Amino acid sequence: MPHIRISIFTFLVLASLAACAAKSEKPSRSECIVMVGQQESGWVSRTSDDAYSIAQAIHDLGYPMGGIAYGEHGEIYFQFSARCEQREEMARKLMSTVYGSVADSYTYKVDGIAPGVNTIEVSGSSWRDN
Repeated sequence: MPHIRISIFTFLVLASLAACAAKSEKPSRSECIVMVGQQESGWVSRTSDDAYSIAQAIHDLGYPMGGIAYGEHGEIYFQFSARCEQREEMARKLMSTVYGSVADSYTYKVDGIAPGVNTIEVSGSSWRDN
């Protein structure tokens, strides 16, 4: 009987450690951000129709969007709240859905973007650095 108690105790300890590890595996906010820009001068319009089209596409695609921000040079920042390892793929599909084949000419940057007032600053329980 003592071996069963030790095994149950060991199982409970390991389960607790696994639960703690799962909580710490949340992505950072920077790991969930994509910047979409255009190589040539000019940019997609920033009209309410544009914002509505993007919001509608996010809903239709079922993407886990944490927030959207426009940069001062016309770039768009998307911050996803889940599936962050797929953030570039989701941003490309989103832009393609809204803008069609012209979205292929946009640049998509996923590395080195820090959340902040000059990019996007969304926080919450989806990220470890909320």
